[in-house]
Amino acid sequence: MNAEKKCRLSAEYGGCVGFLEGAFVRFYQQGLFTWNNFTDTPLKVCGRPVKKLDGTWLLSGGLPLTSFLAQKLDAKIYQWGAVLDMTWENDEYEFWYHNEIGRLSNPSYQPSVTTQILIESDDAFSIYPSNTLSYWELLTSTKKEKKIFIRKLKKEMLN
Repeated sequence: MNAEKKCRLSAEYGGCVGFLEGAFVRFYQQGLFTWNNFTDTPLKVCGRPVKKLDGTWLLSGGLPLTSFLAQKLDAKIYQWGAVLDMTWENDEYEFWYHNEIGRLSNPSYQPSVTTQILIESDDAFSIYPSNTLSYWELLTSTKKEKKIFIRKLKKEMLN
């Protein structure tokens, strides 16, 4: 199935549409947004502009079929993939879509709304913008507890 059909199906079903591609289930556009907002396992968002879609960005994410089946979600299974009964809000989707495009097209992109997180250090509290947490986690923390704490914070922010 080509990219145009996948985008059209993702938008038409109004739910979460996953496409079976080999041993993986892939989500595009609205399906990816819905999956990341309604499940406990958000997927990494990848994307690029597609010529066949007149330069429109195609966002995608996927997971192995075994992981998808382990989620035990109520899904209608078809030969080409699956449809989950989850609905998405167009306003929220548009905001998410434009933020993801900004993030993917410009590595130094800062979202318009920056959440600040309070993190306790050895001698004081420090405030960090949420979008710097991943770098902070990798570069400054060697304590296992801090890493776990930061991962929990990031997971809560994604939900």
